[in-house]
Amino acid sequence: TAWPTGGAVPPVSILNFAAGQQIANAAVVPTSASTSITVNVSAPTHVIVDVNGYYASTTLTNALAPGEQFTLFGDLAGLGTGLLVVRNNEAAAAARAGYFLCDSAGTGSTGLAGFATAPTGLTAGIYAQASSSTDGSAGLSGVETATTGQVYGVKGITFSTVAGAAGVYGVDGSGDPAFTLPESVGVRGAATNGIGVYGGGFNGVIGVSNGAYGVQGLHVGTSGATETYGVLGFDSQYGVFANGRIGATGTKSFIEPHPTDPTKEIAYVALEGPEAGTYFRGRGSLHNGVSVISVPESFRLVSDEEGLTVQVTPIGQVANVAVVSVDLNTIVVRSSVTELEFYYLVNGVRKAFNEWNAIIENKHYVPEGPTARMPAAFAPEQRRALIATGVYNADGTVNMETAERLGWAKAWRAREEQGNATAAANAAAHAARLTETK
Repeated sequence: TAWPTGGAVPPVSILNFAAGQQIANAAVVPTSASTSITVNVSAPTHVIVDVNGYYASTTLTNALAPGEQFTLFGDLAGLGTGLLVVRNNEAAAAARAGYFLCDSAGTGSTGLAGFATAPTGLTAGIYAQASSSTDGSAGLSGVETATTGQVYGVKGITFSTVAGAAGVYGVDGSGDPAFTLPESVGVRGAATNGIGVYGGGFNGVIGVSNGAYGVQGLHVGTSGATETYGVLGFDSQYGVFANGRIGATGTKSFIEPHPTDPTKEIAYVALEGPEAGTYFRGRGSLHNGVSVISVPESFRLVSDEEGLTVQVTPIGQVANVAVVSVDLNTIVVRSSVTELEFYYLVNGVRKAFNEWNAIIENKHYVPEGPTARMPAAFAPEQRRALIATGVYNADGTVNMETAERLGWAKAWRAREEQGNATAAANAAAHAARLTETK
C-alpha cells in the first residue's frame, strides 16, 4: 500500500503478491504537506518506486517555467477531434476521452479557459489550428446547443481602445490589406481579394452600437487609404449611409404605411435618369406682366448654372409666358398678361456630377467566379439581357466562352493563384510561430 505520510492507511492495496513473479503497477498517490509518501508491504521484499509524473497544485504561482511545455492529446472516436470541450451535465461525458467537462452553472464557467498574461509579445490564450481541406473544417469551432436564452457559439471581447483592436479578428486566405482601423471594433474582417465579413441567411450579421456605427464596410485602395465606406446603423437619423456612391441592380424605393388599410403599404420608386438631377418647384404670380423667382440657397449651392431649365404653367387662363433670364440667384418670368398666377418647375444638375456618363464599363454584372449563378433577385428583363449578351447561360450558369474572351476567367485564375500563395505564406508563418511556441 502507499499513502500520504502521516495520513490514514488505505484499506485497498495497489500491488498484490504473486509467487515467482515480478509485478508492476501504476497508481496516483497524494503526497503529504512535506511532499512525501509512505510505502508499506505485508512481508519483506524488494520494492522499486519510480515517480514518473505529478499534478501541480491548482494555483497561478505553479505555472510552467519558460521553455517548459504541456501537451494533451485526445482521441474521441467518430468525431475526429483532438480535444473536444463541453459544458453540460451529462454524467457519461466525464469518462469519455478528449473531454474537458464543466458542469458548474456559475457565471463565467467554461469547459476550457486559456490565459496569456504577458503584457507584451505576440501571445494567444488559446491557439487552434486545422490542416484539413474538407468543407466545414475549422481551426476553432464554437457551438452553443441551448435553444433558449441569449447565448453565443463564440464570444469575443477586447478591452483595448487602441485603433485596430478587435474582439474577433477574421482574415481570409488572401490576407489582410495594409490598413489600420481608425478605432477599436467588436468584429474585424479583412481580405485582400475576398470578402471581409460575410453573413448569410436571416440576420447573418448584426452590429449594434449606441455611440458609433452598427456595421461599417470599408473599401481600401492599393495604397492602404480608405476609398469608400458604407455604414449600417449610422446614427439615430440614417439607417444606411455611404461615403461614396450608392448602387443597386434594382429600384430605390421608400415604403409608407397605408393610411386606411392595415394589410397594405405604399412603395414609391425614386426617380431615375441619365444625370444627377436637382430641382425645386412652386407657385408664383405676375404683377404688371413680370415675376421674379428667388432660387433657394440649398439648390444654388449644389447645382451647376449651365444645366438649368425652367417650365412655367399658367393657372386659370391661356397666356403667353416666357422665361427671360435665369441664373442661380433669380429667374425672371414675363407675360403679355399683366396679372397671372402660374406653377413653375426648375431643374438642374449637381455640380459635383455634371458630366455624368450613364453608359459605363460592366463591373457590377460580372460573375464573381466560374461557379457563380445568376442572382435570383435580378428582374426578368435583366436576366434576358444578361443571357442575350452572353454573360450567363440560359440555365443561370456562367458563360465561360464570354468569360475567357473578355478576360474575366484569367482574372479569376490570377486571383485564385494569389489567394493560394498568400494562404500558403500565412500557413507557413503560423507553422513557424507554433514551432517557436513549442
